Parts: sequence; structure tokens; C-alpha cells
Amino acid sequence: MALTVRISGSDTMDTSQRKDAMDAINELPTKVLLRLKKVSRSPKAVEYFENDGKYRTVRMFLNI
Repeated sequence: MALTVRISGSDTMDTSQRKDAMDAINELPTKVLLRLKKVSRSPKAVEYFENDGKYRTVRMFLNI
């Protein structure tokens, strides 16, 4: 089943980056998507992705 999703950003480059991210996310299994949804609703988790230093810590922990 196909669904149309509207993606908008602050400018053309931002919109393109958001689309690329959504395309990558769309390829993930549903179980992973549901877990990411839960993470996205956690202010503490979002802070780790917004803050460069904390994001670096996450990346080091995951070895990515």
C-alpha cells in the first residue's frame, strides 16, 4: 500500500536532506521504526541527537 507523505523544510537543501532521510528510514523494518518513534518522543533522547558532543558519544557507543 502506497501513501503520500508531504515533506517540507526551511529551504530546498533542507527539504532534500529531509527527503533523503525519510527514504532511508522507510527501508527499515517496522519494529525499528516503532522503536525510533518512541525515541523521538523522549526529550532526553532528542537532546542527545541535537547536541554535537552528546551525539558523538552515541556514535562512539554504537561504533558508527
